[in-house]
Amino acid sequence: MTEQLSNKKELIALNRMAAVLGESLDLSNVLETALQETMHILGVNNGAIYLLDMPSGKLMIKVQKNITADFLSQKTVIGTDEGCAGTAFNTKELFSGFETPEKAYICADAKELMGIDCLAAAPIIFKNDVLGILELFAPVDRKLTKQEVELLNSICSQIGVAVSNANSHEALKYSLRDSKLLLQATETIVSTLNLESILDRLTGLASELTQISRAAIWLYSEKKDLLILSRHFETLPAGFSLNLKEMPGPLGEAFQERKTVTINDFSKTAERVEQLANQFSIKSMLAVPIVFKNRVVGLLSLDKPGISHNFNDQEVELAEGIARQAAIALENSRIFEEQRTIANTLQQSFVSLETPNQNFIEVGTEYVSASYGAFVGGDFYDFINLDKGLGFILGDVSGKGIPATIMTGVVKNSLRIMAIEGYLPKEILYKINDVVLRQSENNQFVTLFYGYLDYEKNILKYVNAGHPQALLKNGKEMLELGYDNPPVGVEAGKVFKEKSVEFNIGDTLLLYTDGVIEARRDKELYGIERLRESFTSNADKETSAISGNILKDVSKFNKGAILDDIAILAIRRV
Repeated sequence: MTEQLSNKKELIALNRMAAVLGESLDLSNVLETALQETMHILGVNNGAIYLLDMPSGKLMIKVQKNITADFLSQKTVIGTDEGCAGTAFNTKELFSGFETPEKAYICADAKELMGIDCLAAAPIIFKNDVLGILELFAPVDRKLTKQEVELLNSICSQIGVAVSNANSHEALKYSLRDSKLLLQATETIVSTLNLESILDRLTGLASELTQISRAAIWLYSEKKDLLILSRHFETLPAGFSLNLKEMPGPLGEAFQERKTVTINDFSKTAERVEQLANQFSIKSMLAVPIVFKNRVVGLLSLDKPGISHNFNDQEVELAEGIARQAAIALENSRIFEEQRTIANTLQQSFVSLETPNQNFIEVGTEYVSASYGAFVGGDFYDFINLDKGLGFILGDVSGKGIPATIMTGVVKNSLRIMAIEGYLPKEILYKINDVVLRQSENNQFVTLFYGYLDYEKNILKYVNAGHPQALLKNGKEMLELGYDNPPVGVEAGKVFKEKSVEFNIGDTLLLYTDGVIEARRDKELYGIERLRESFTSNADKETSAISGNILKDVSKFNKGAILDDIAILAIRRV
C-alpha cells in the first residue's frame, strides 16, 4: 500500500511538473519553475540549474535557490569537466557522490563554499544532447532512494523538453522574417491538445507562413510501418498511405535520416510516390521530418500544385520551425490522450454501481465527462441502499485531472463506509471534512449534497455543503434545497447544518452539478431559471426522461461544447 501511495504521489508530481512547464515558453520562467518544483518534490532547500553556453563551451548557473555568495562567486561558471556537474555532463547520467566510490573528493568545493554537500547532479538531456545540469545540495546524511533517482531522471527529461521548446521558440522568434506571426502560430498550435485540431492548425499555418499553397501532415504508424496522410490542405485525400519499405529516394531519406529534403524530380522516387505526384500535380515538394526525441513521428510536406518551385532557405527554415513545434504539440497530445484514458477509466468507477431499491425509488442519471477544454474533473455520485432507506450523494471536487480523480475516490468511498455504519448526514459531513483537509492537494475542496431518505417516515434528511441548490417537485410546488454550509475541506472543525423535508410518493428531487447551470453560450449562462423551466416541463415524465431531456437542453444551449463535467440525478419516490 505504501508503494502504491508513493507511486500516486510521483504521478501527481510529474503531472504537476508537466502542466507547469507546459504553461510557458519563456526560458527564465521554465528554469525557475523547474527548480522550484523539483526542490519541493524532493524536499531539498538548495539547488541550481546550469545551462551549457555554446560559444564558450562552459556551464553557467541560470537559476538558483539558497546558494551562498561564496559558491556563486567561484562556481557560477565552470568547465564541463569540473566537479559533480562536470561528471554528470560527461557521463550523461545522474551522479551522486554519496552513492559512488570516488577517487577524489570532488564535492569538496560544495562542502567548503556551501557548508553542505552535493546531493545529486542530474543531466538535462534532449535528443541525446546535454543542455545543462540540475544540481541539488543537502547534508551528507541525506540519501537519494532508488525511487527518487528514477523520479529525478523523469523530471530532468521533462525539463529537457521544456528547455528545448523554449530555446526553439527563442531561436524562431528572432531568426524568422515575421516573428510576431510566428509567435501567434506557435501559440495557436500549442493551445489545444486535441489531435484533430492540432493537425488542422498545422497545415493551415504552414501554408500561411511559408506562402506555399498546399501543406500536408503525414503521421507515422509504427505498428503498420506506414506514413499515413492524416491531414491535408486543399485536394490531397486523407488516409492515403505510403509503405516505408517501398520508399527509396528522397522521401525515404527524409524519414530514415531525419533530414529535410527537396524533391524536384519524382522519377527518382518510389513508384507509389511518383504516382501520387502525377495524380495530384506535384512538381516539386519540400519534405520536413517531424522529430521528437530523435524519433520521427511524421512528415510535413509542402508544394505548389502544378508548379515547379525552388524552395529558398527562408521557406525551409519556416517549415522546419513549424515541424519542431508540431513535434512537441503532437507528443503533448499523445501524452494527454494516455492520461485522459487513465483518468476516465478511474472516474467511471466513481459513478454509482449500486441500483436503488426499485420498490421505493425510481432514478434517472446522466453523466458527461468534460471535453478537451477542461480535461477530466471530479464530479461523482453514489446510491447506498440502507436497512430502512436510501443514502445518496452528488459531489464535485475542485480541480481537474488525476489529483481531482484521486480525491473523488477518497470522498466517495469514505462517505459510503460512514453511511453504512449508520452515521447521520451532518455527522458524515463533519468526518468527510476532516478527511478532505488531511488528504487535499493544493487546497482542494468539495461541494457536496448528501441525503438520507427514510422509506417508513417519508422524510429526507440532507446536508448541502456549498453545492448548487437541489429542486424538489412536490405536486404543483417546487422547493429549493439550498445550502447554508461551506464546501467540504474549507474550514477545519466545521459543524454542518442538517435539514429535513417531506419526500412523499410521487415527489421528484433533481440534483445536478455546476456544469449544468454554468454551461455557456458566448457570455450567457444556462442558469437556474432555464433549469427550472426544463425540470417543470419534464416533471411528469419518467426520471430517465427528466435527466436525459435536461442534458439535451443544456447541450442544445451551448452547442455541445461541454467545458465542465455534468452530472444530473432525478430521484422519485414510488
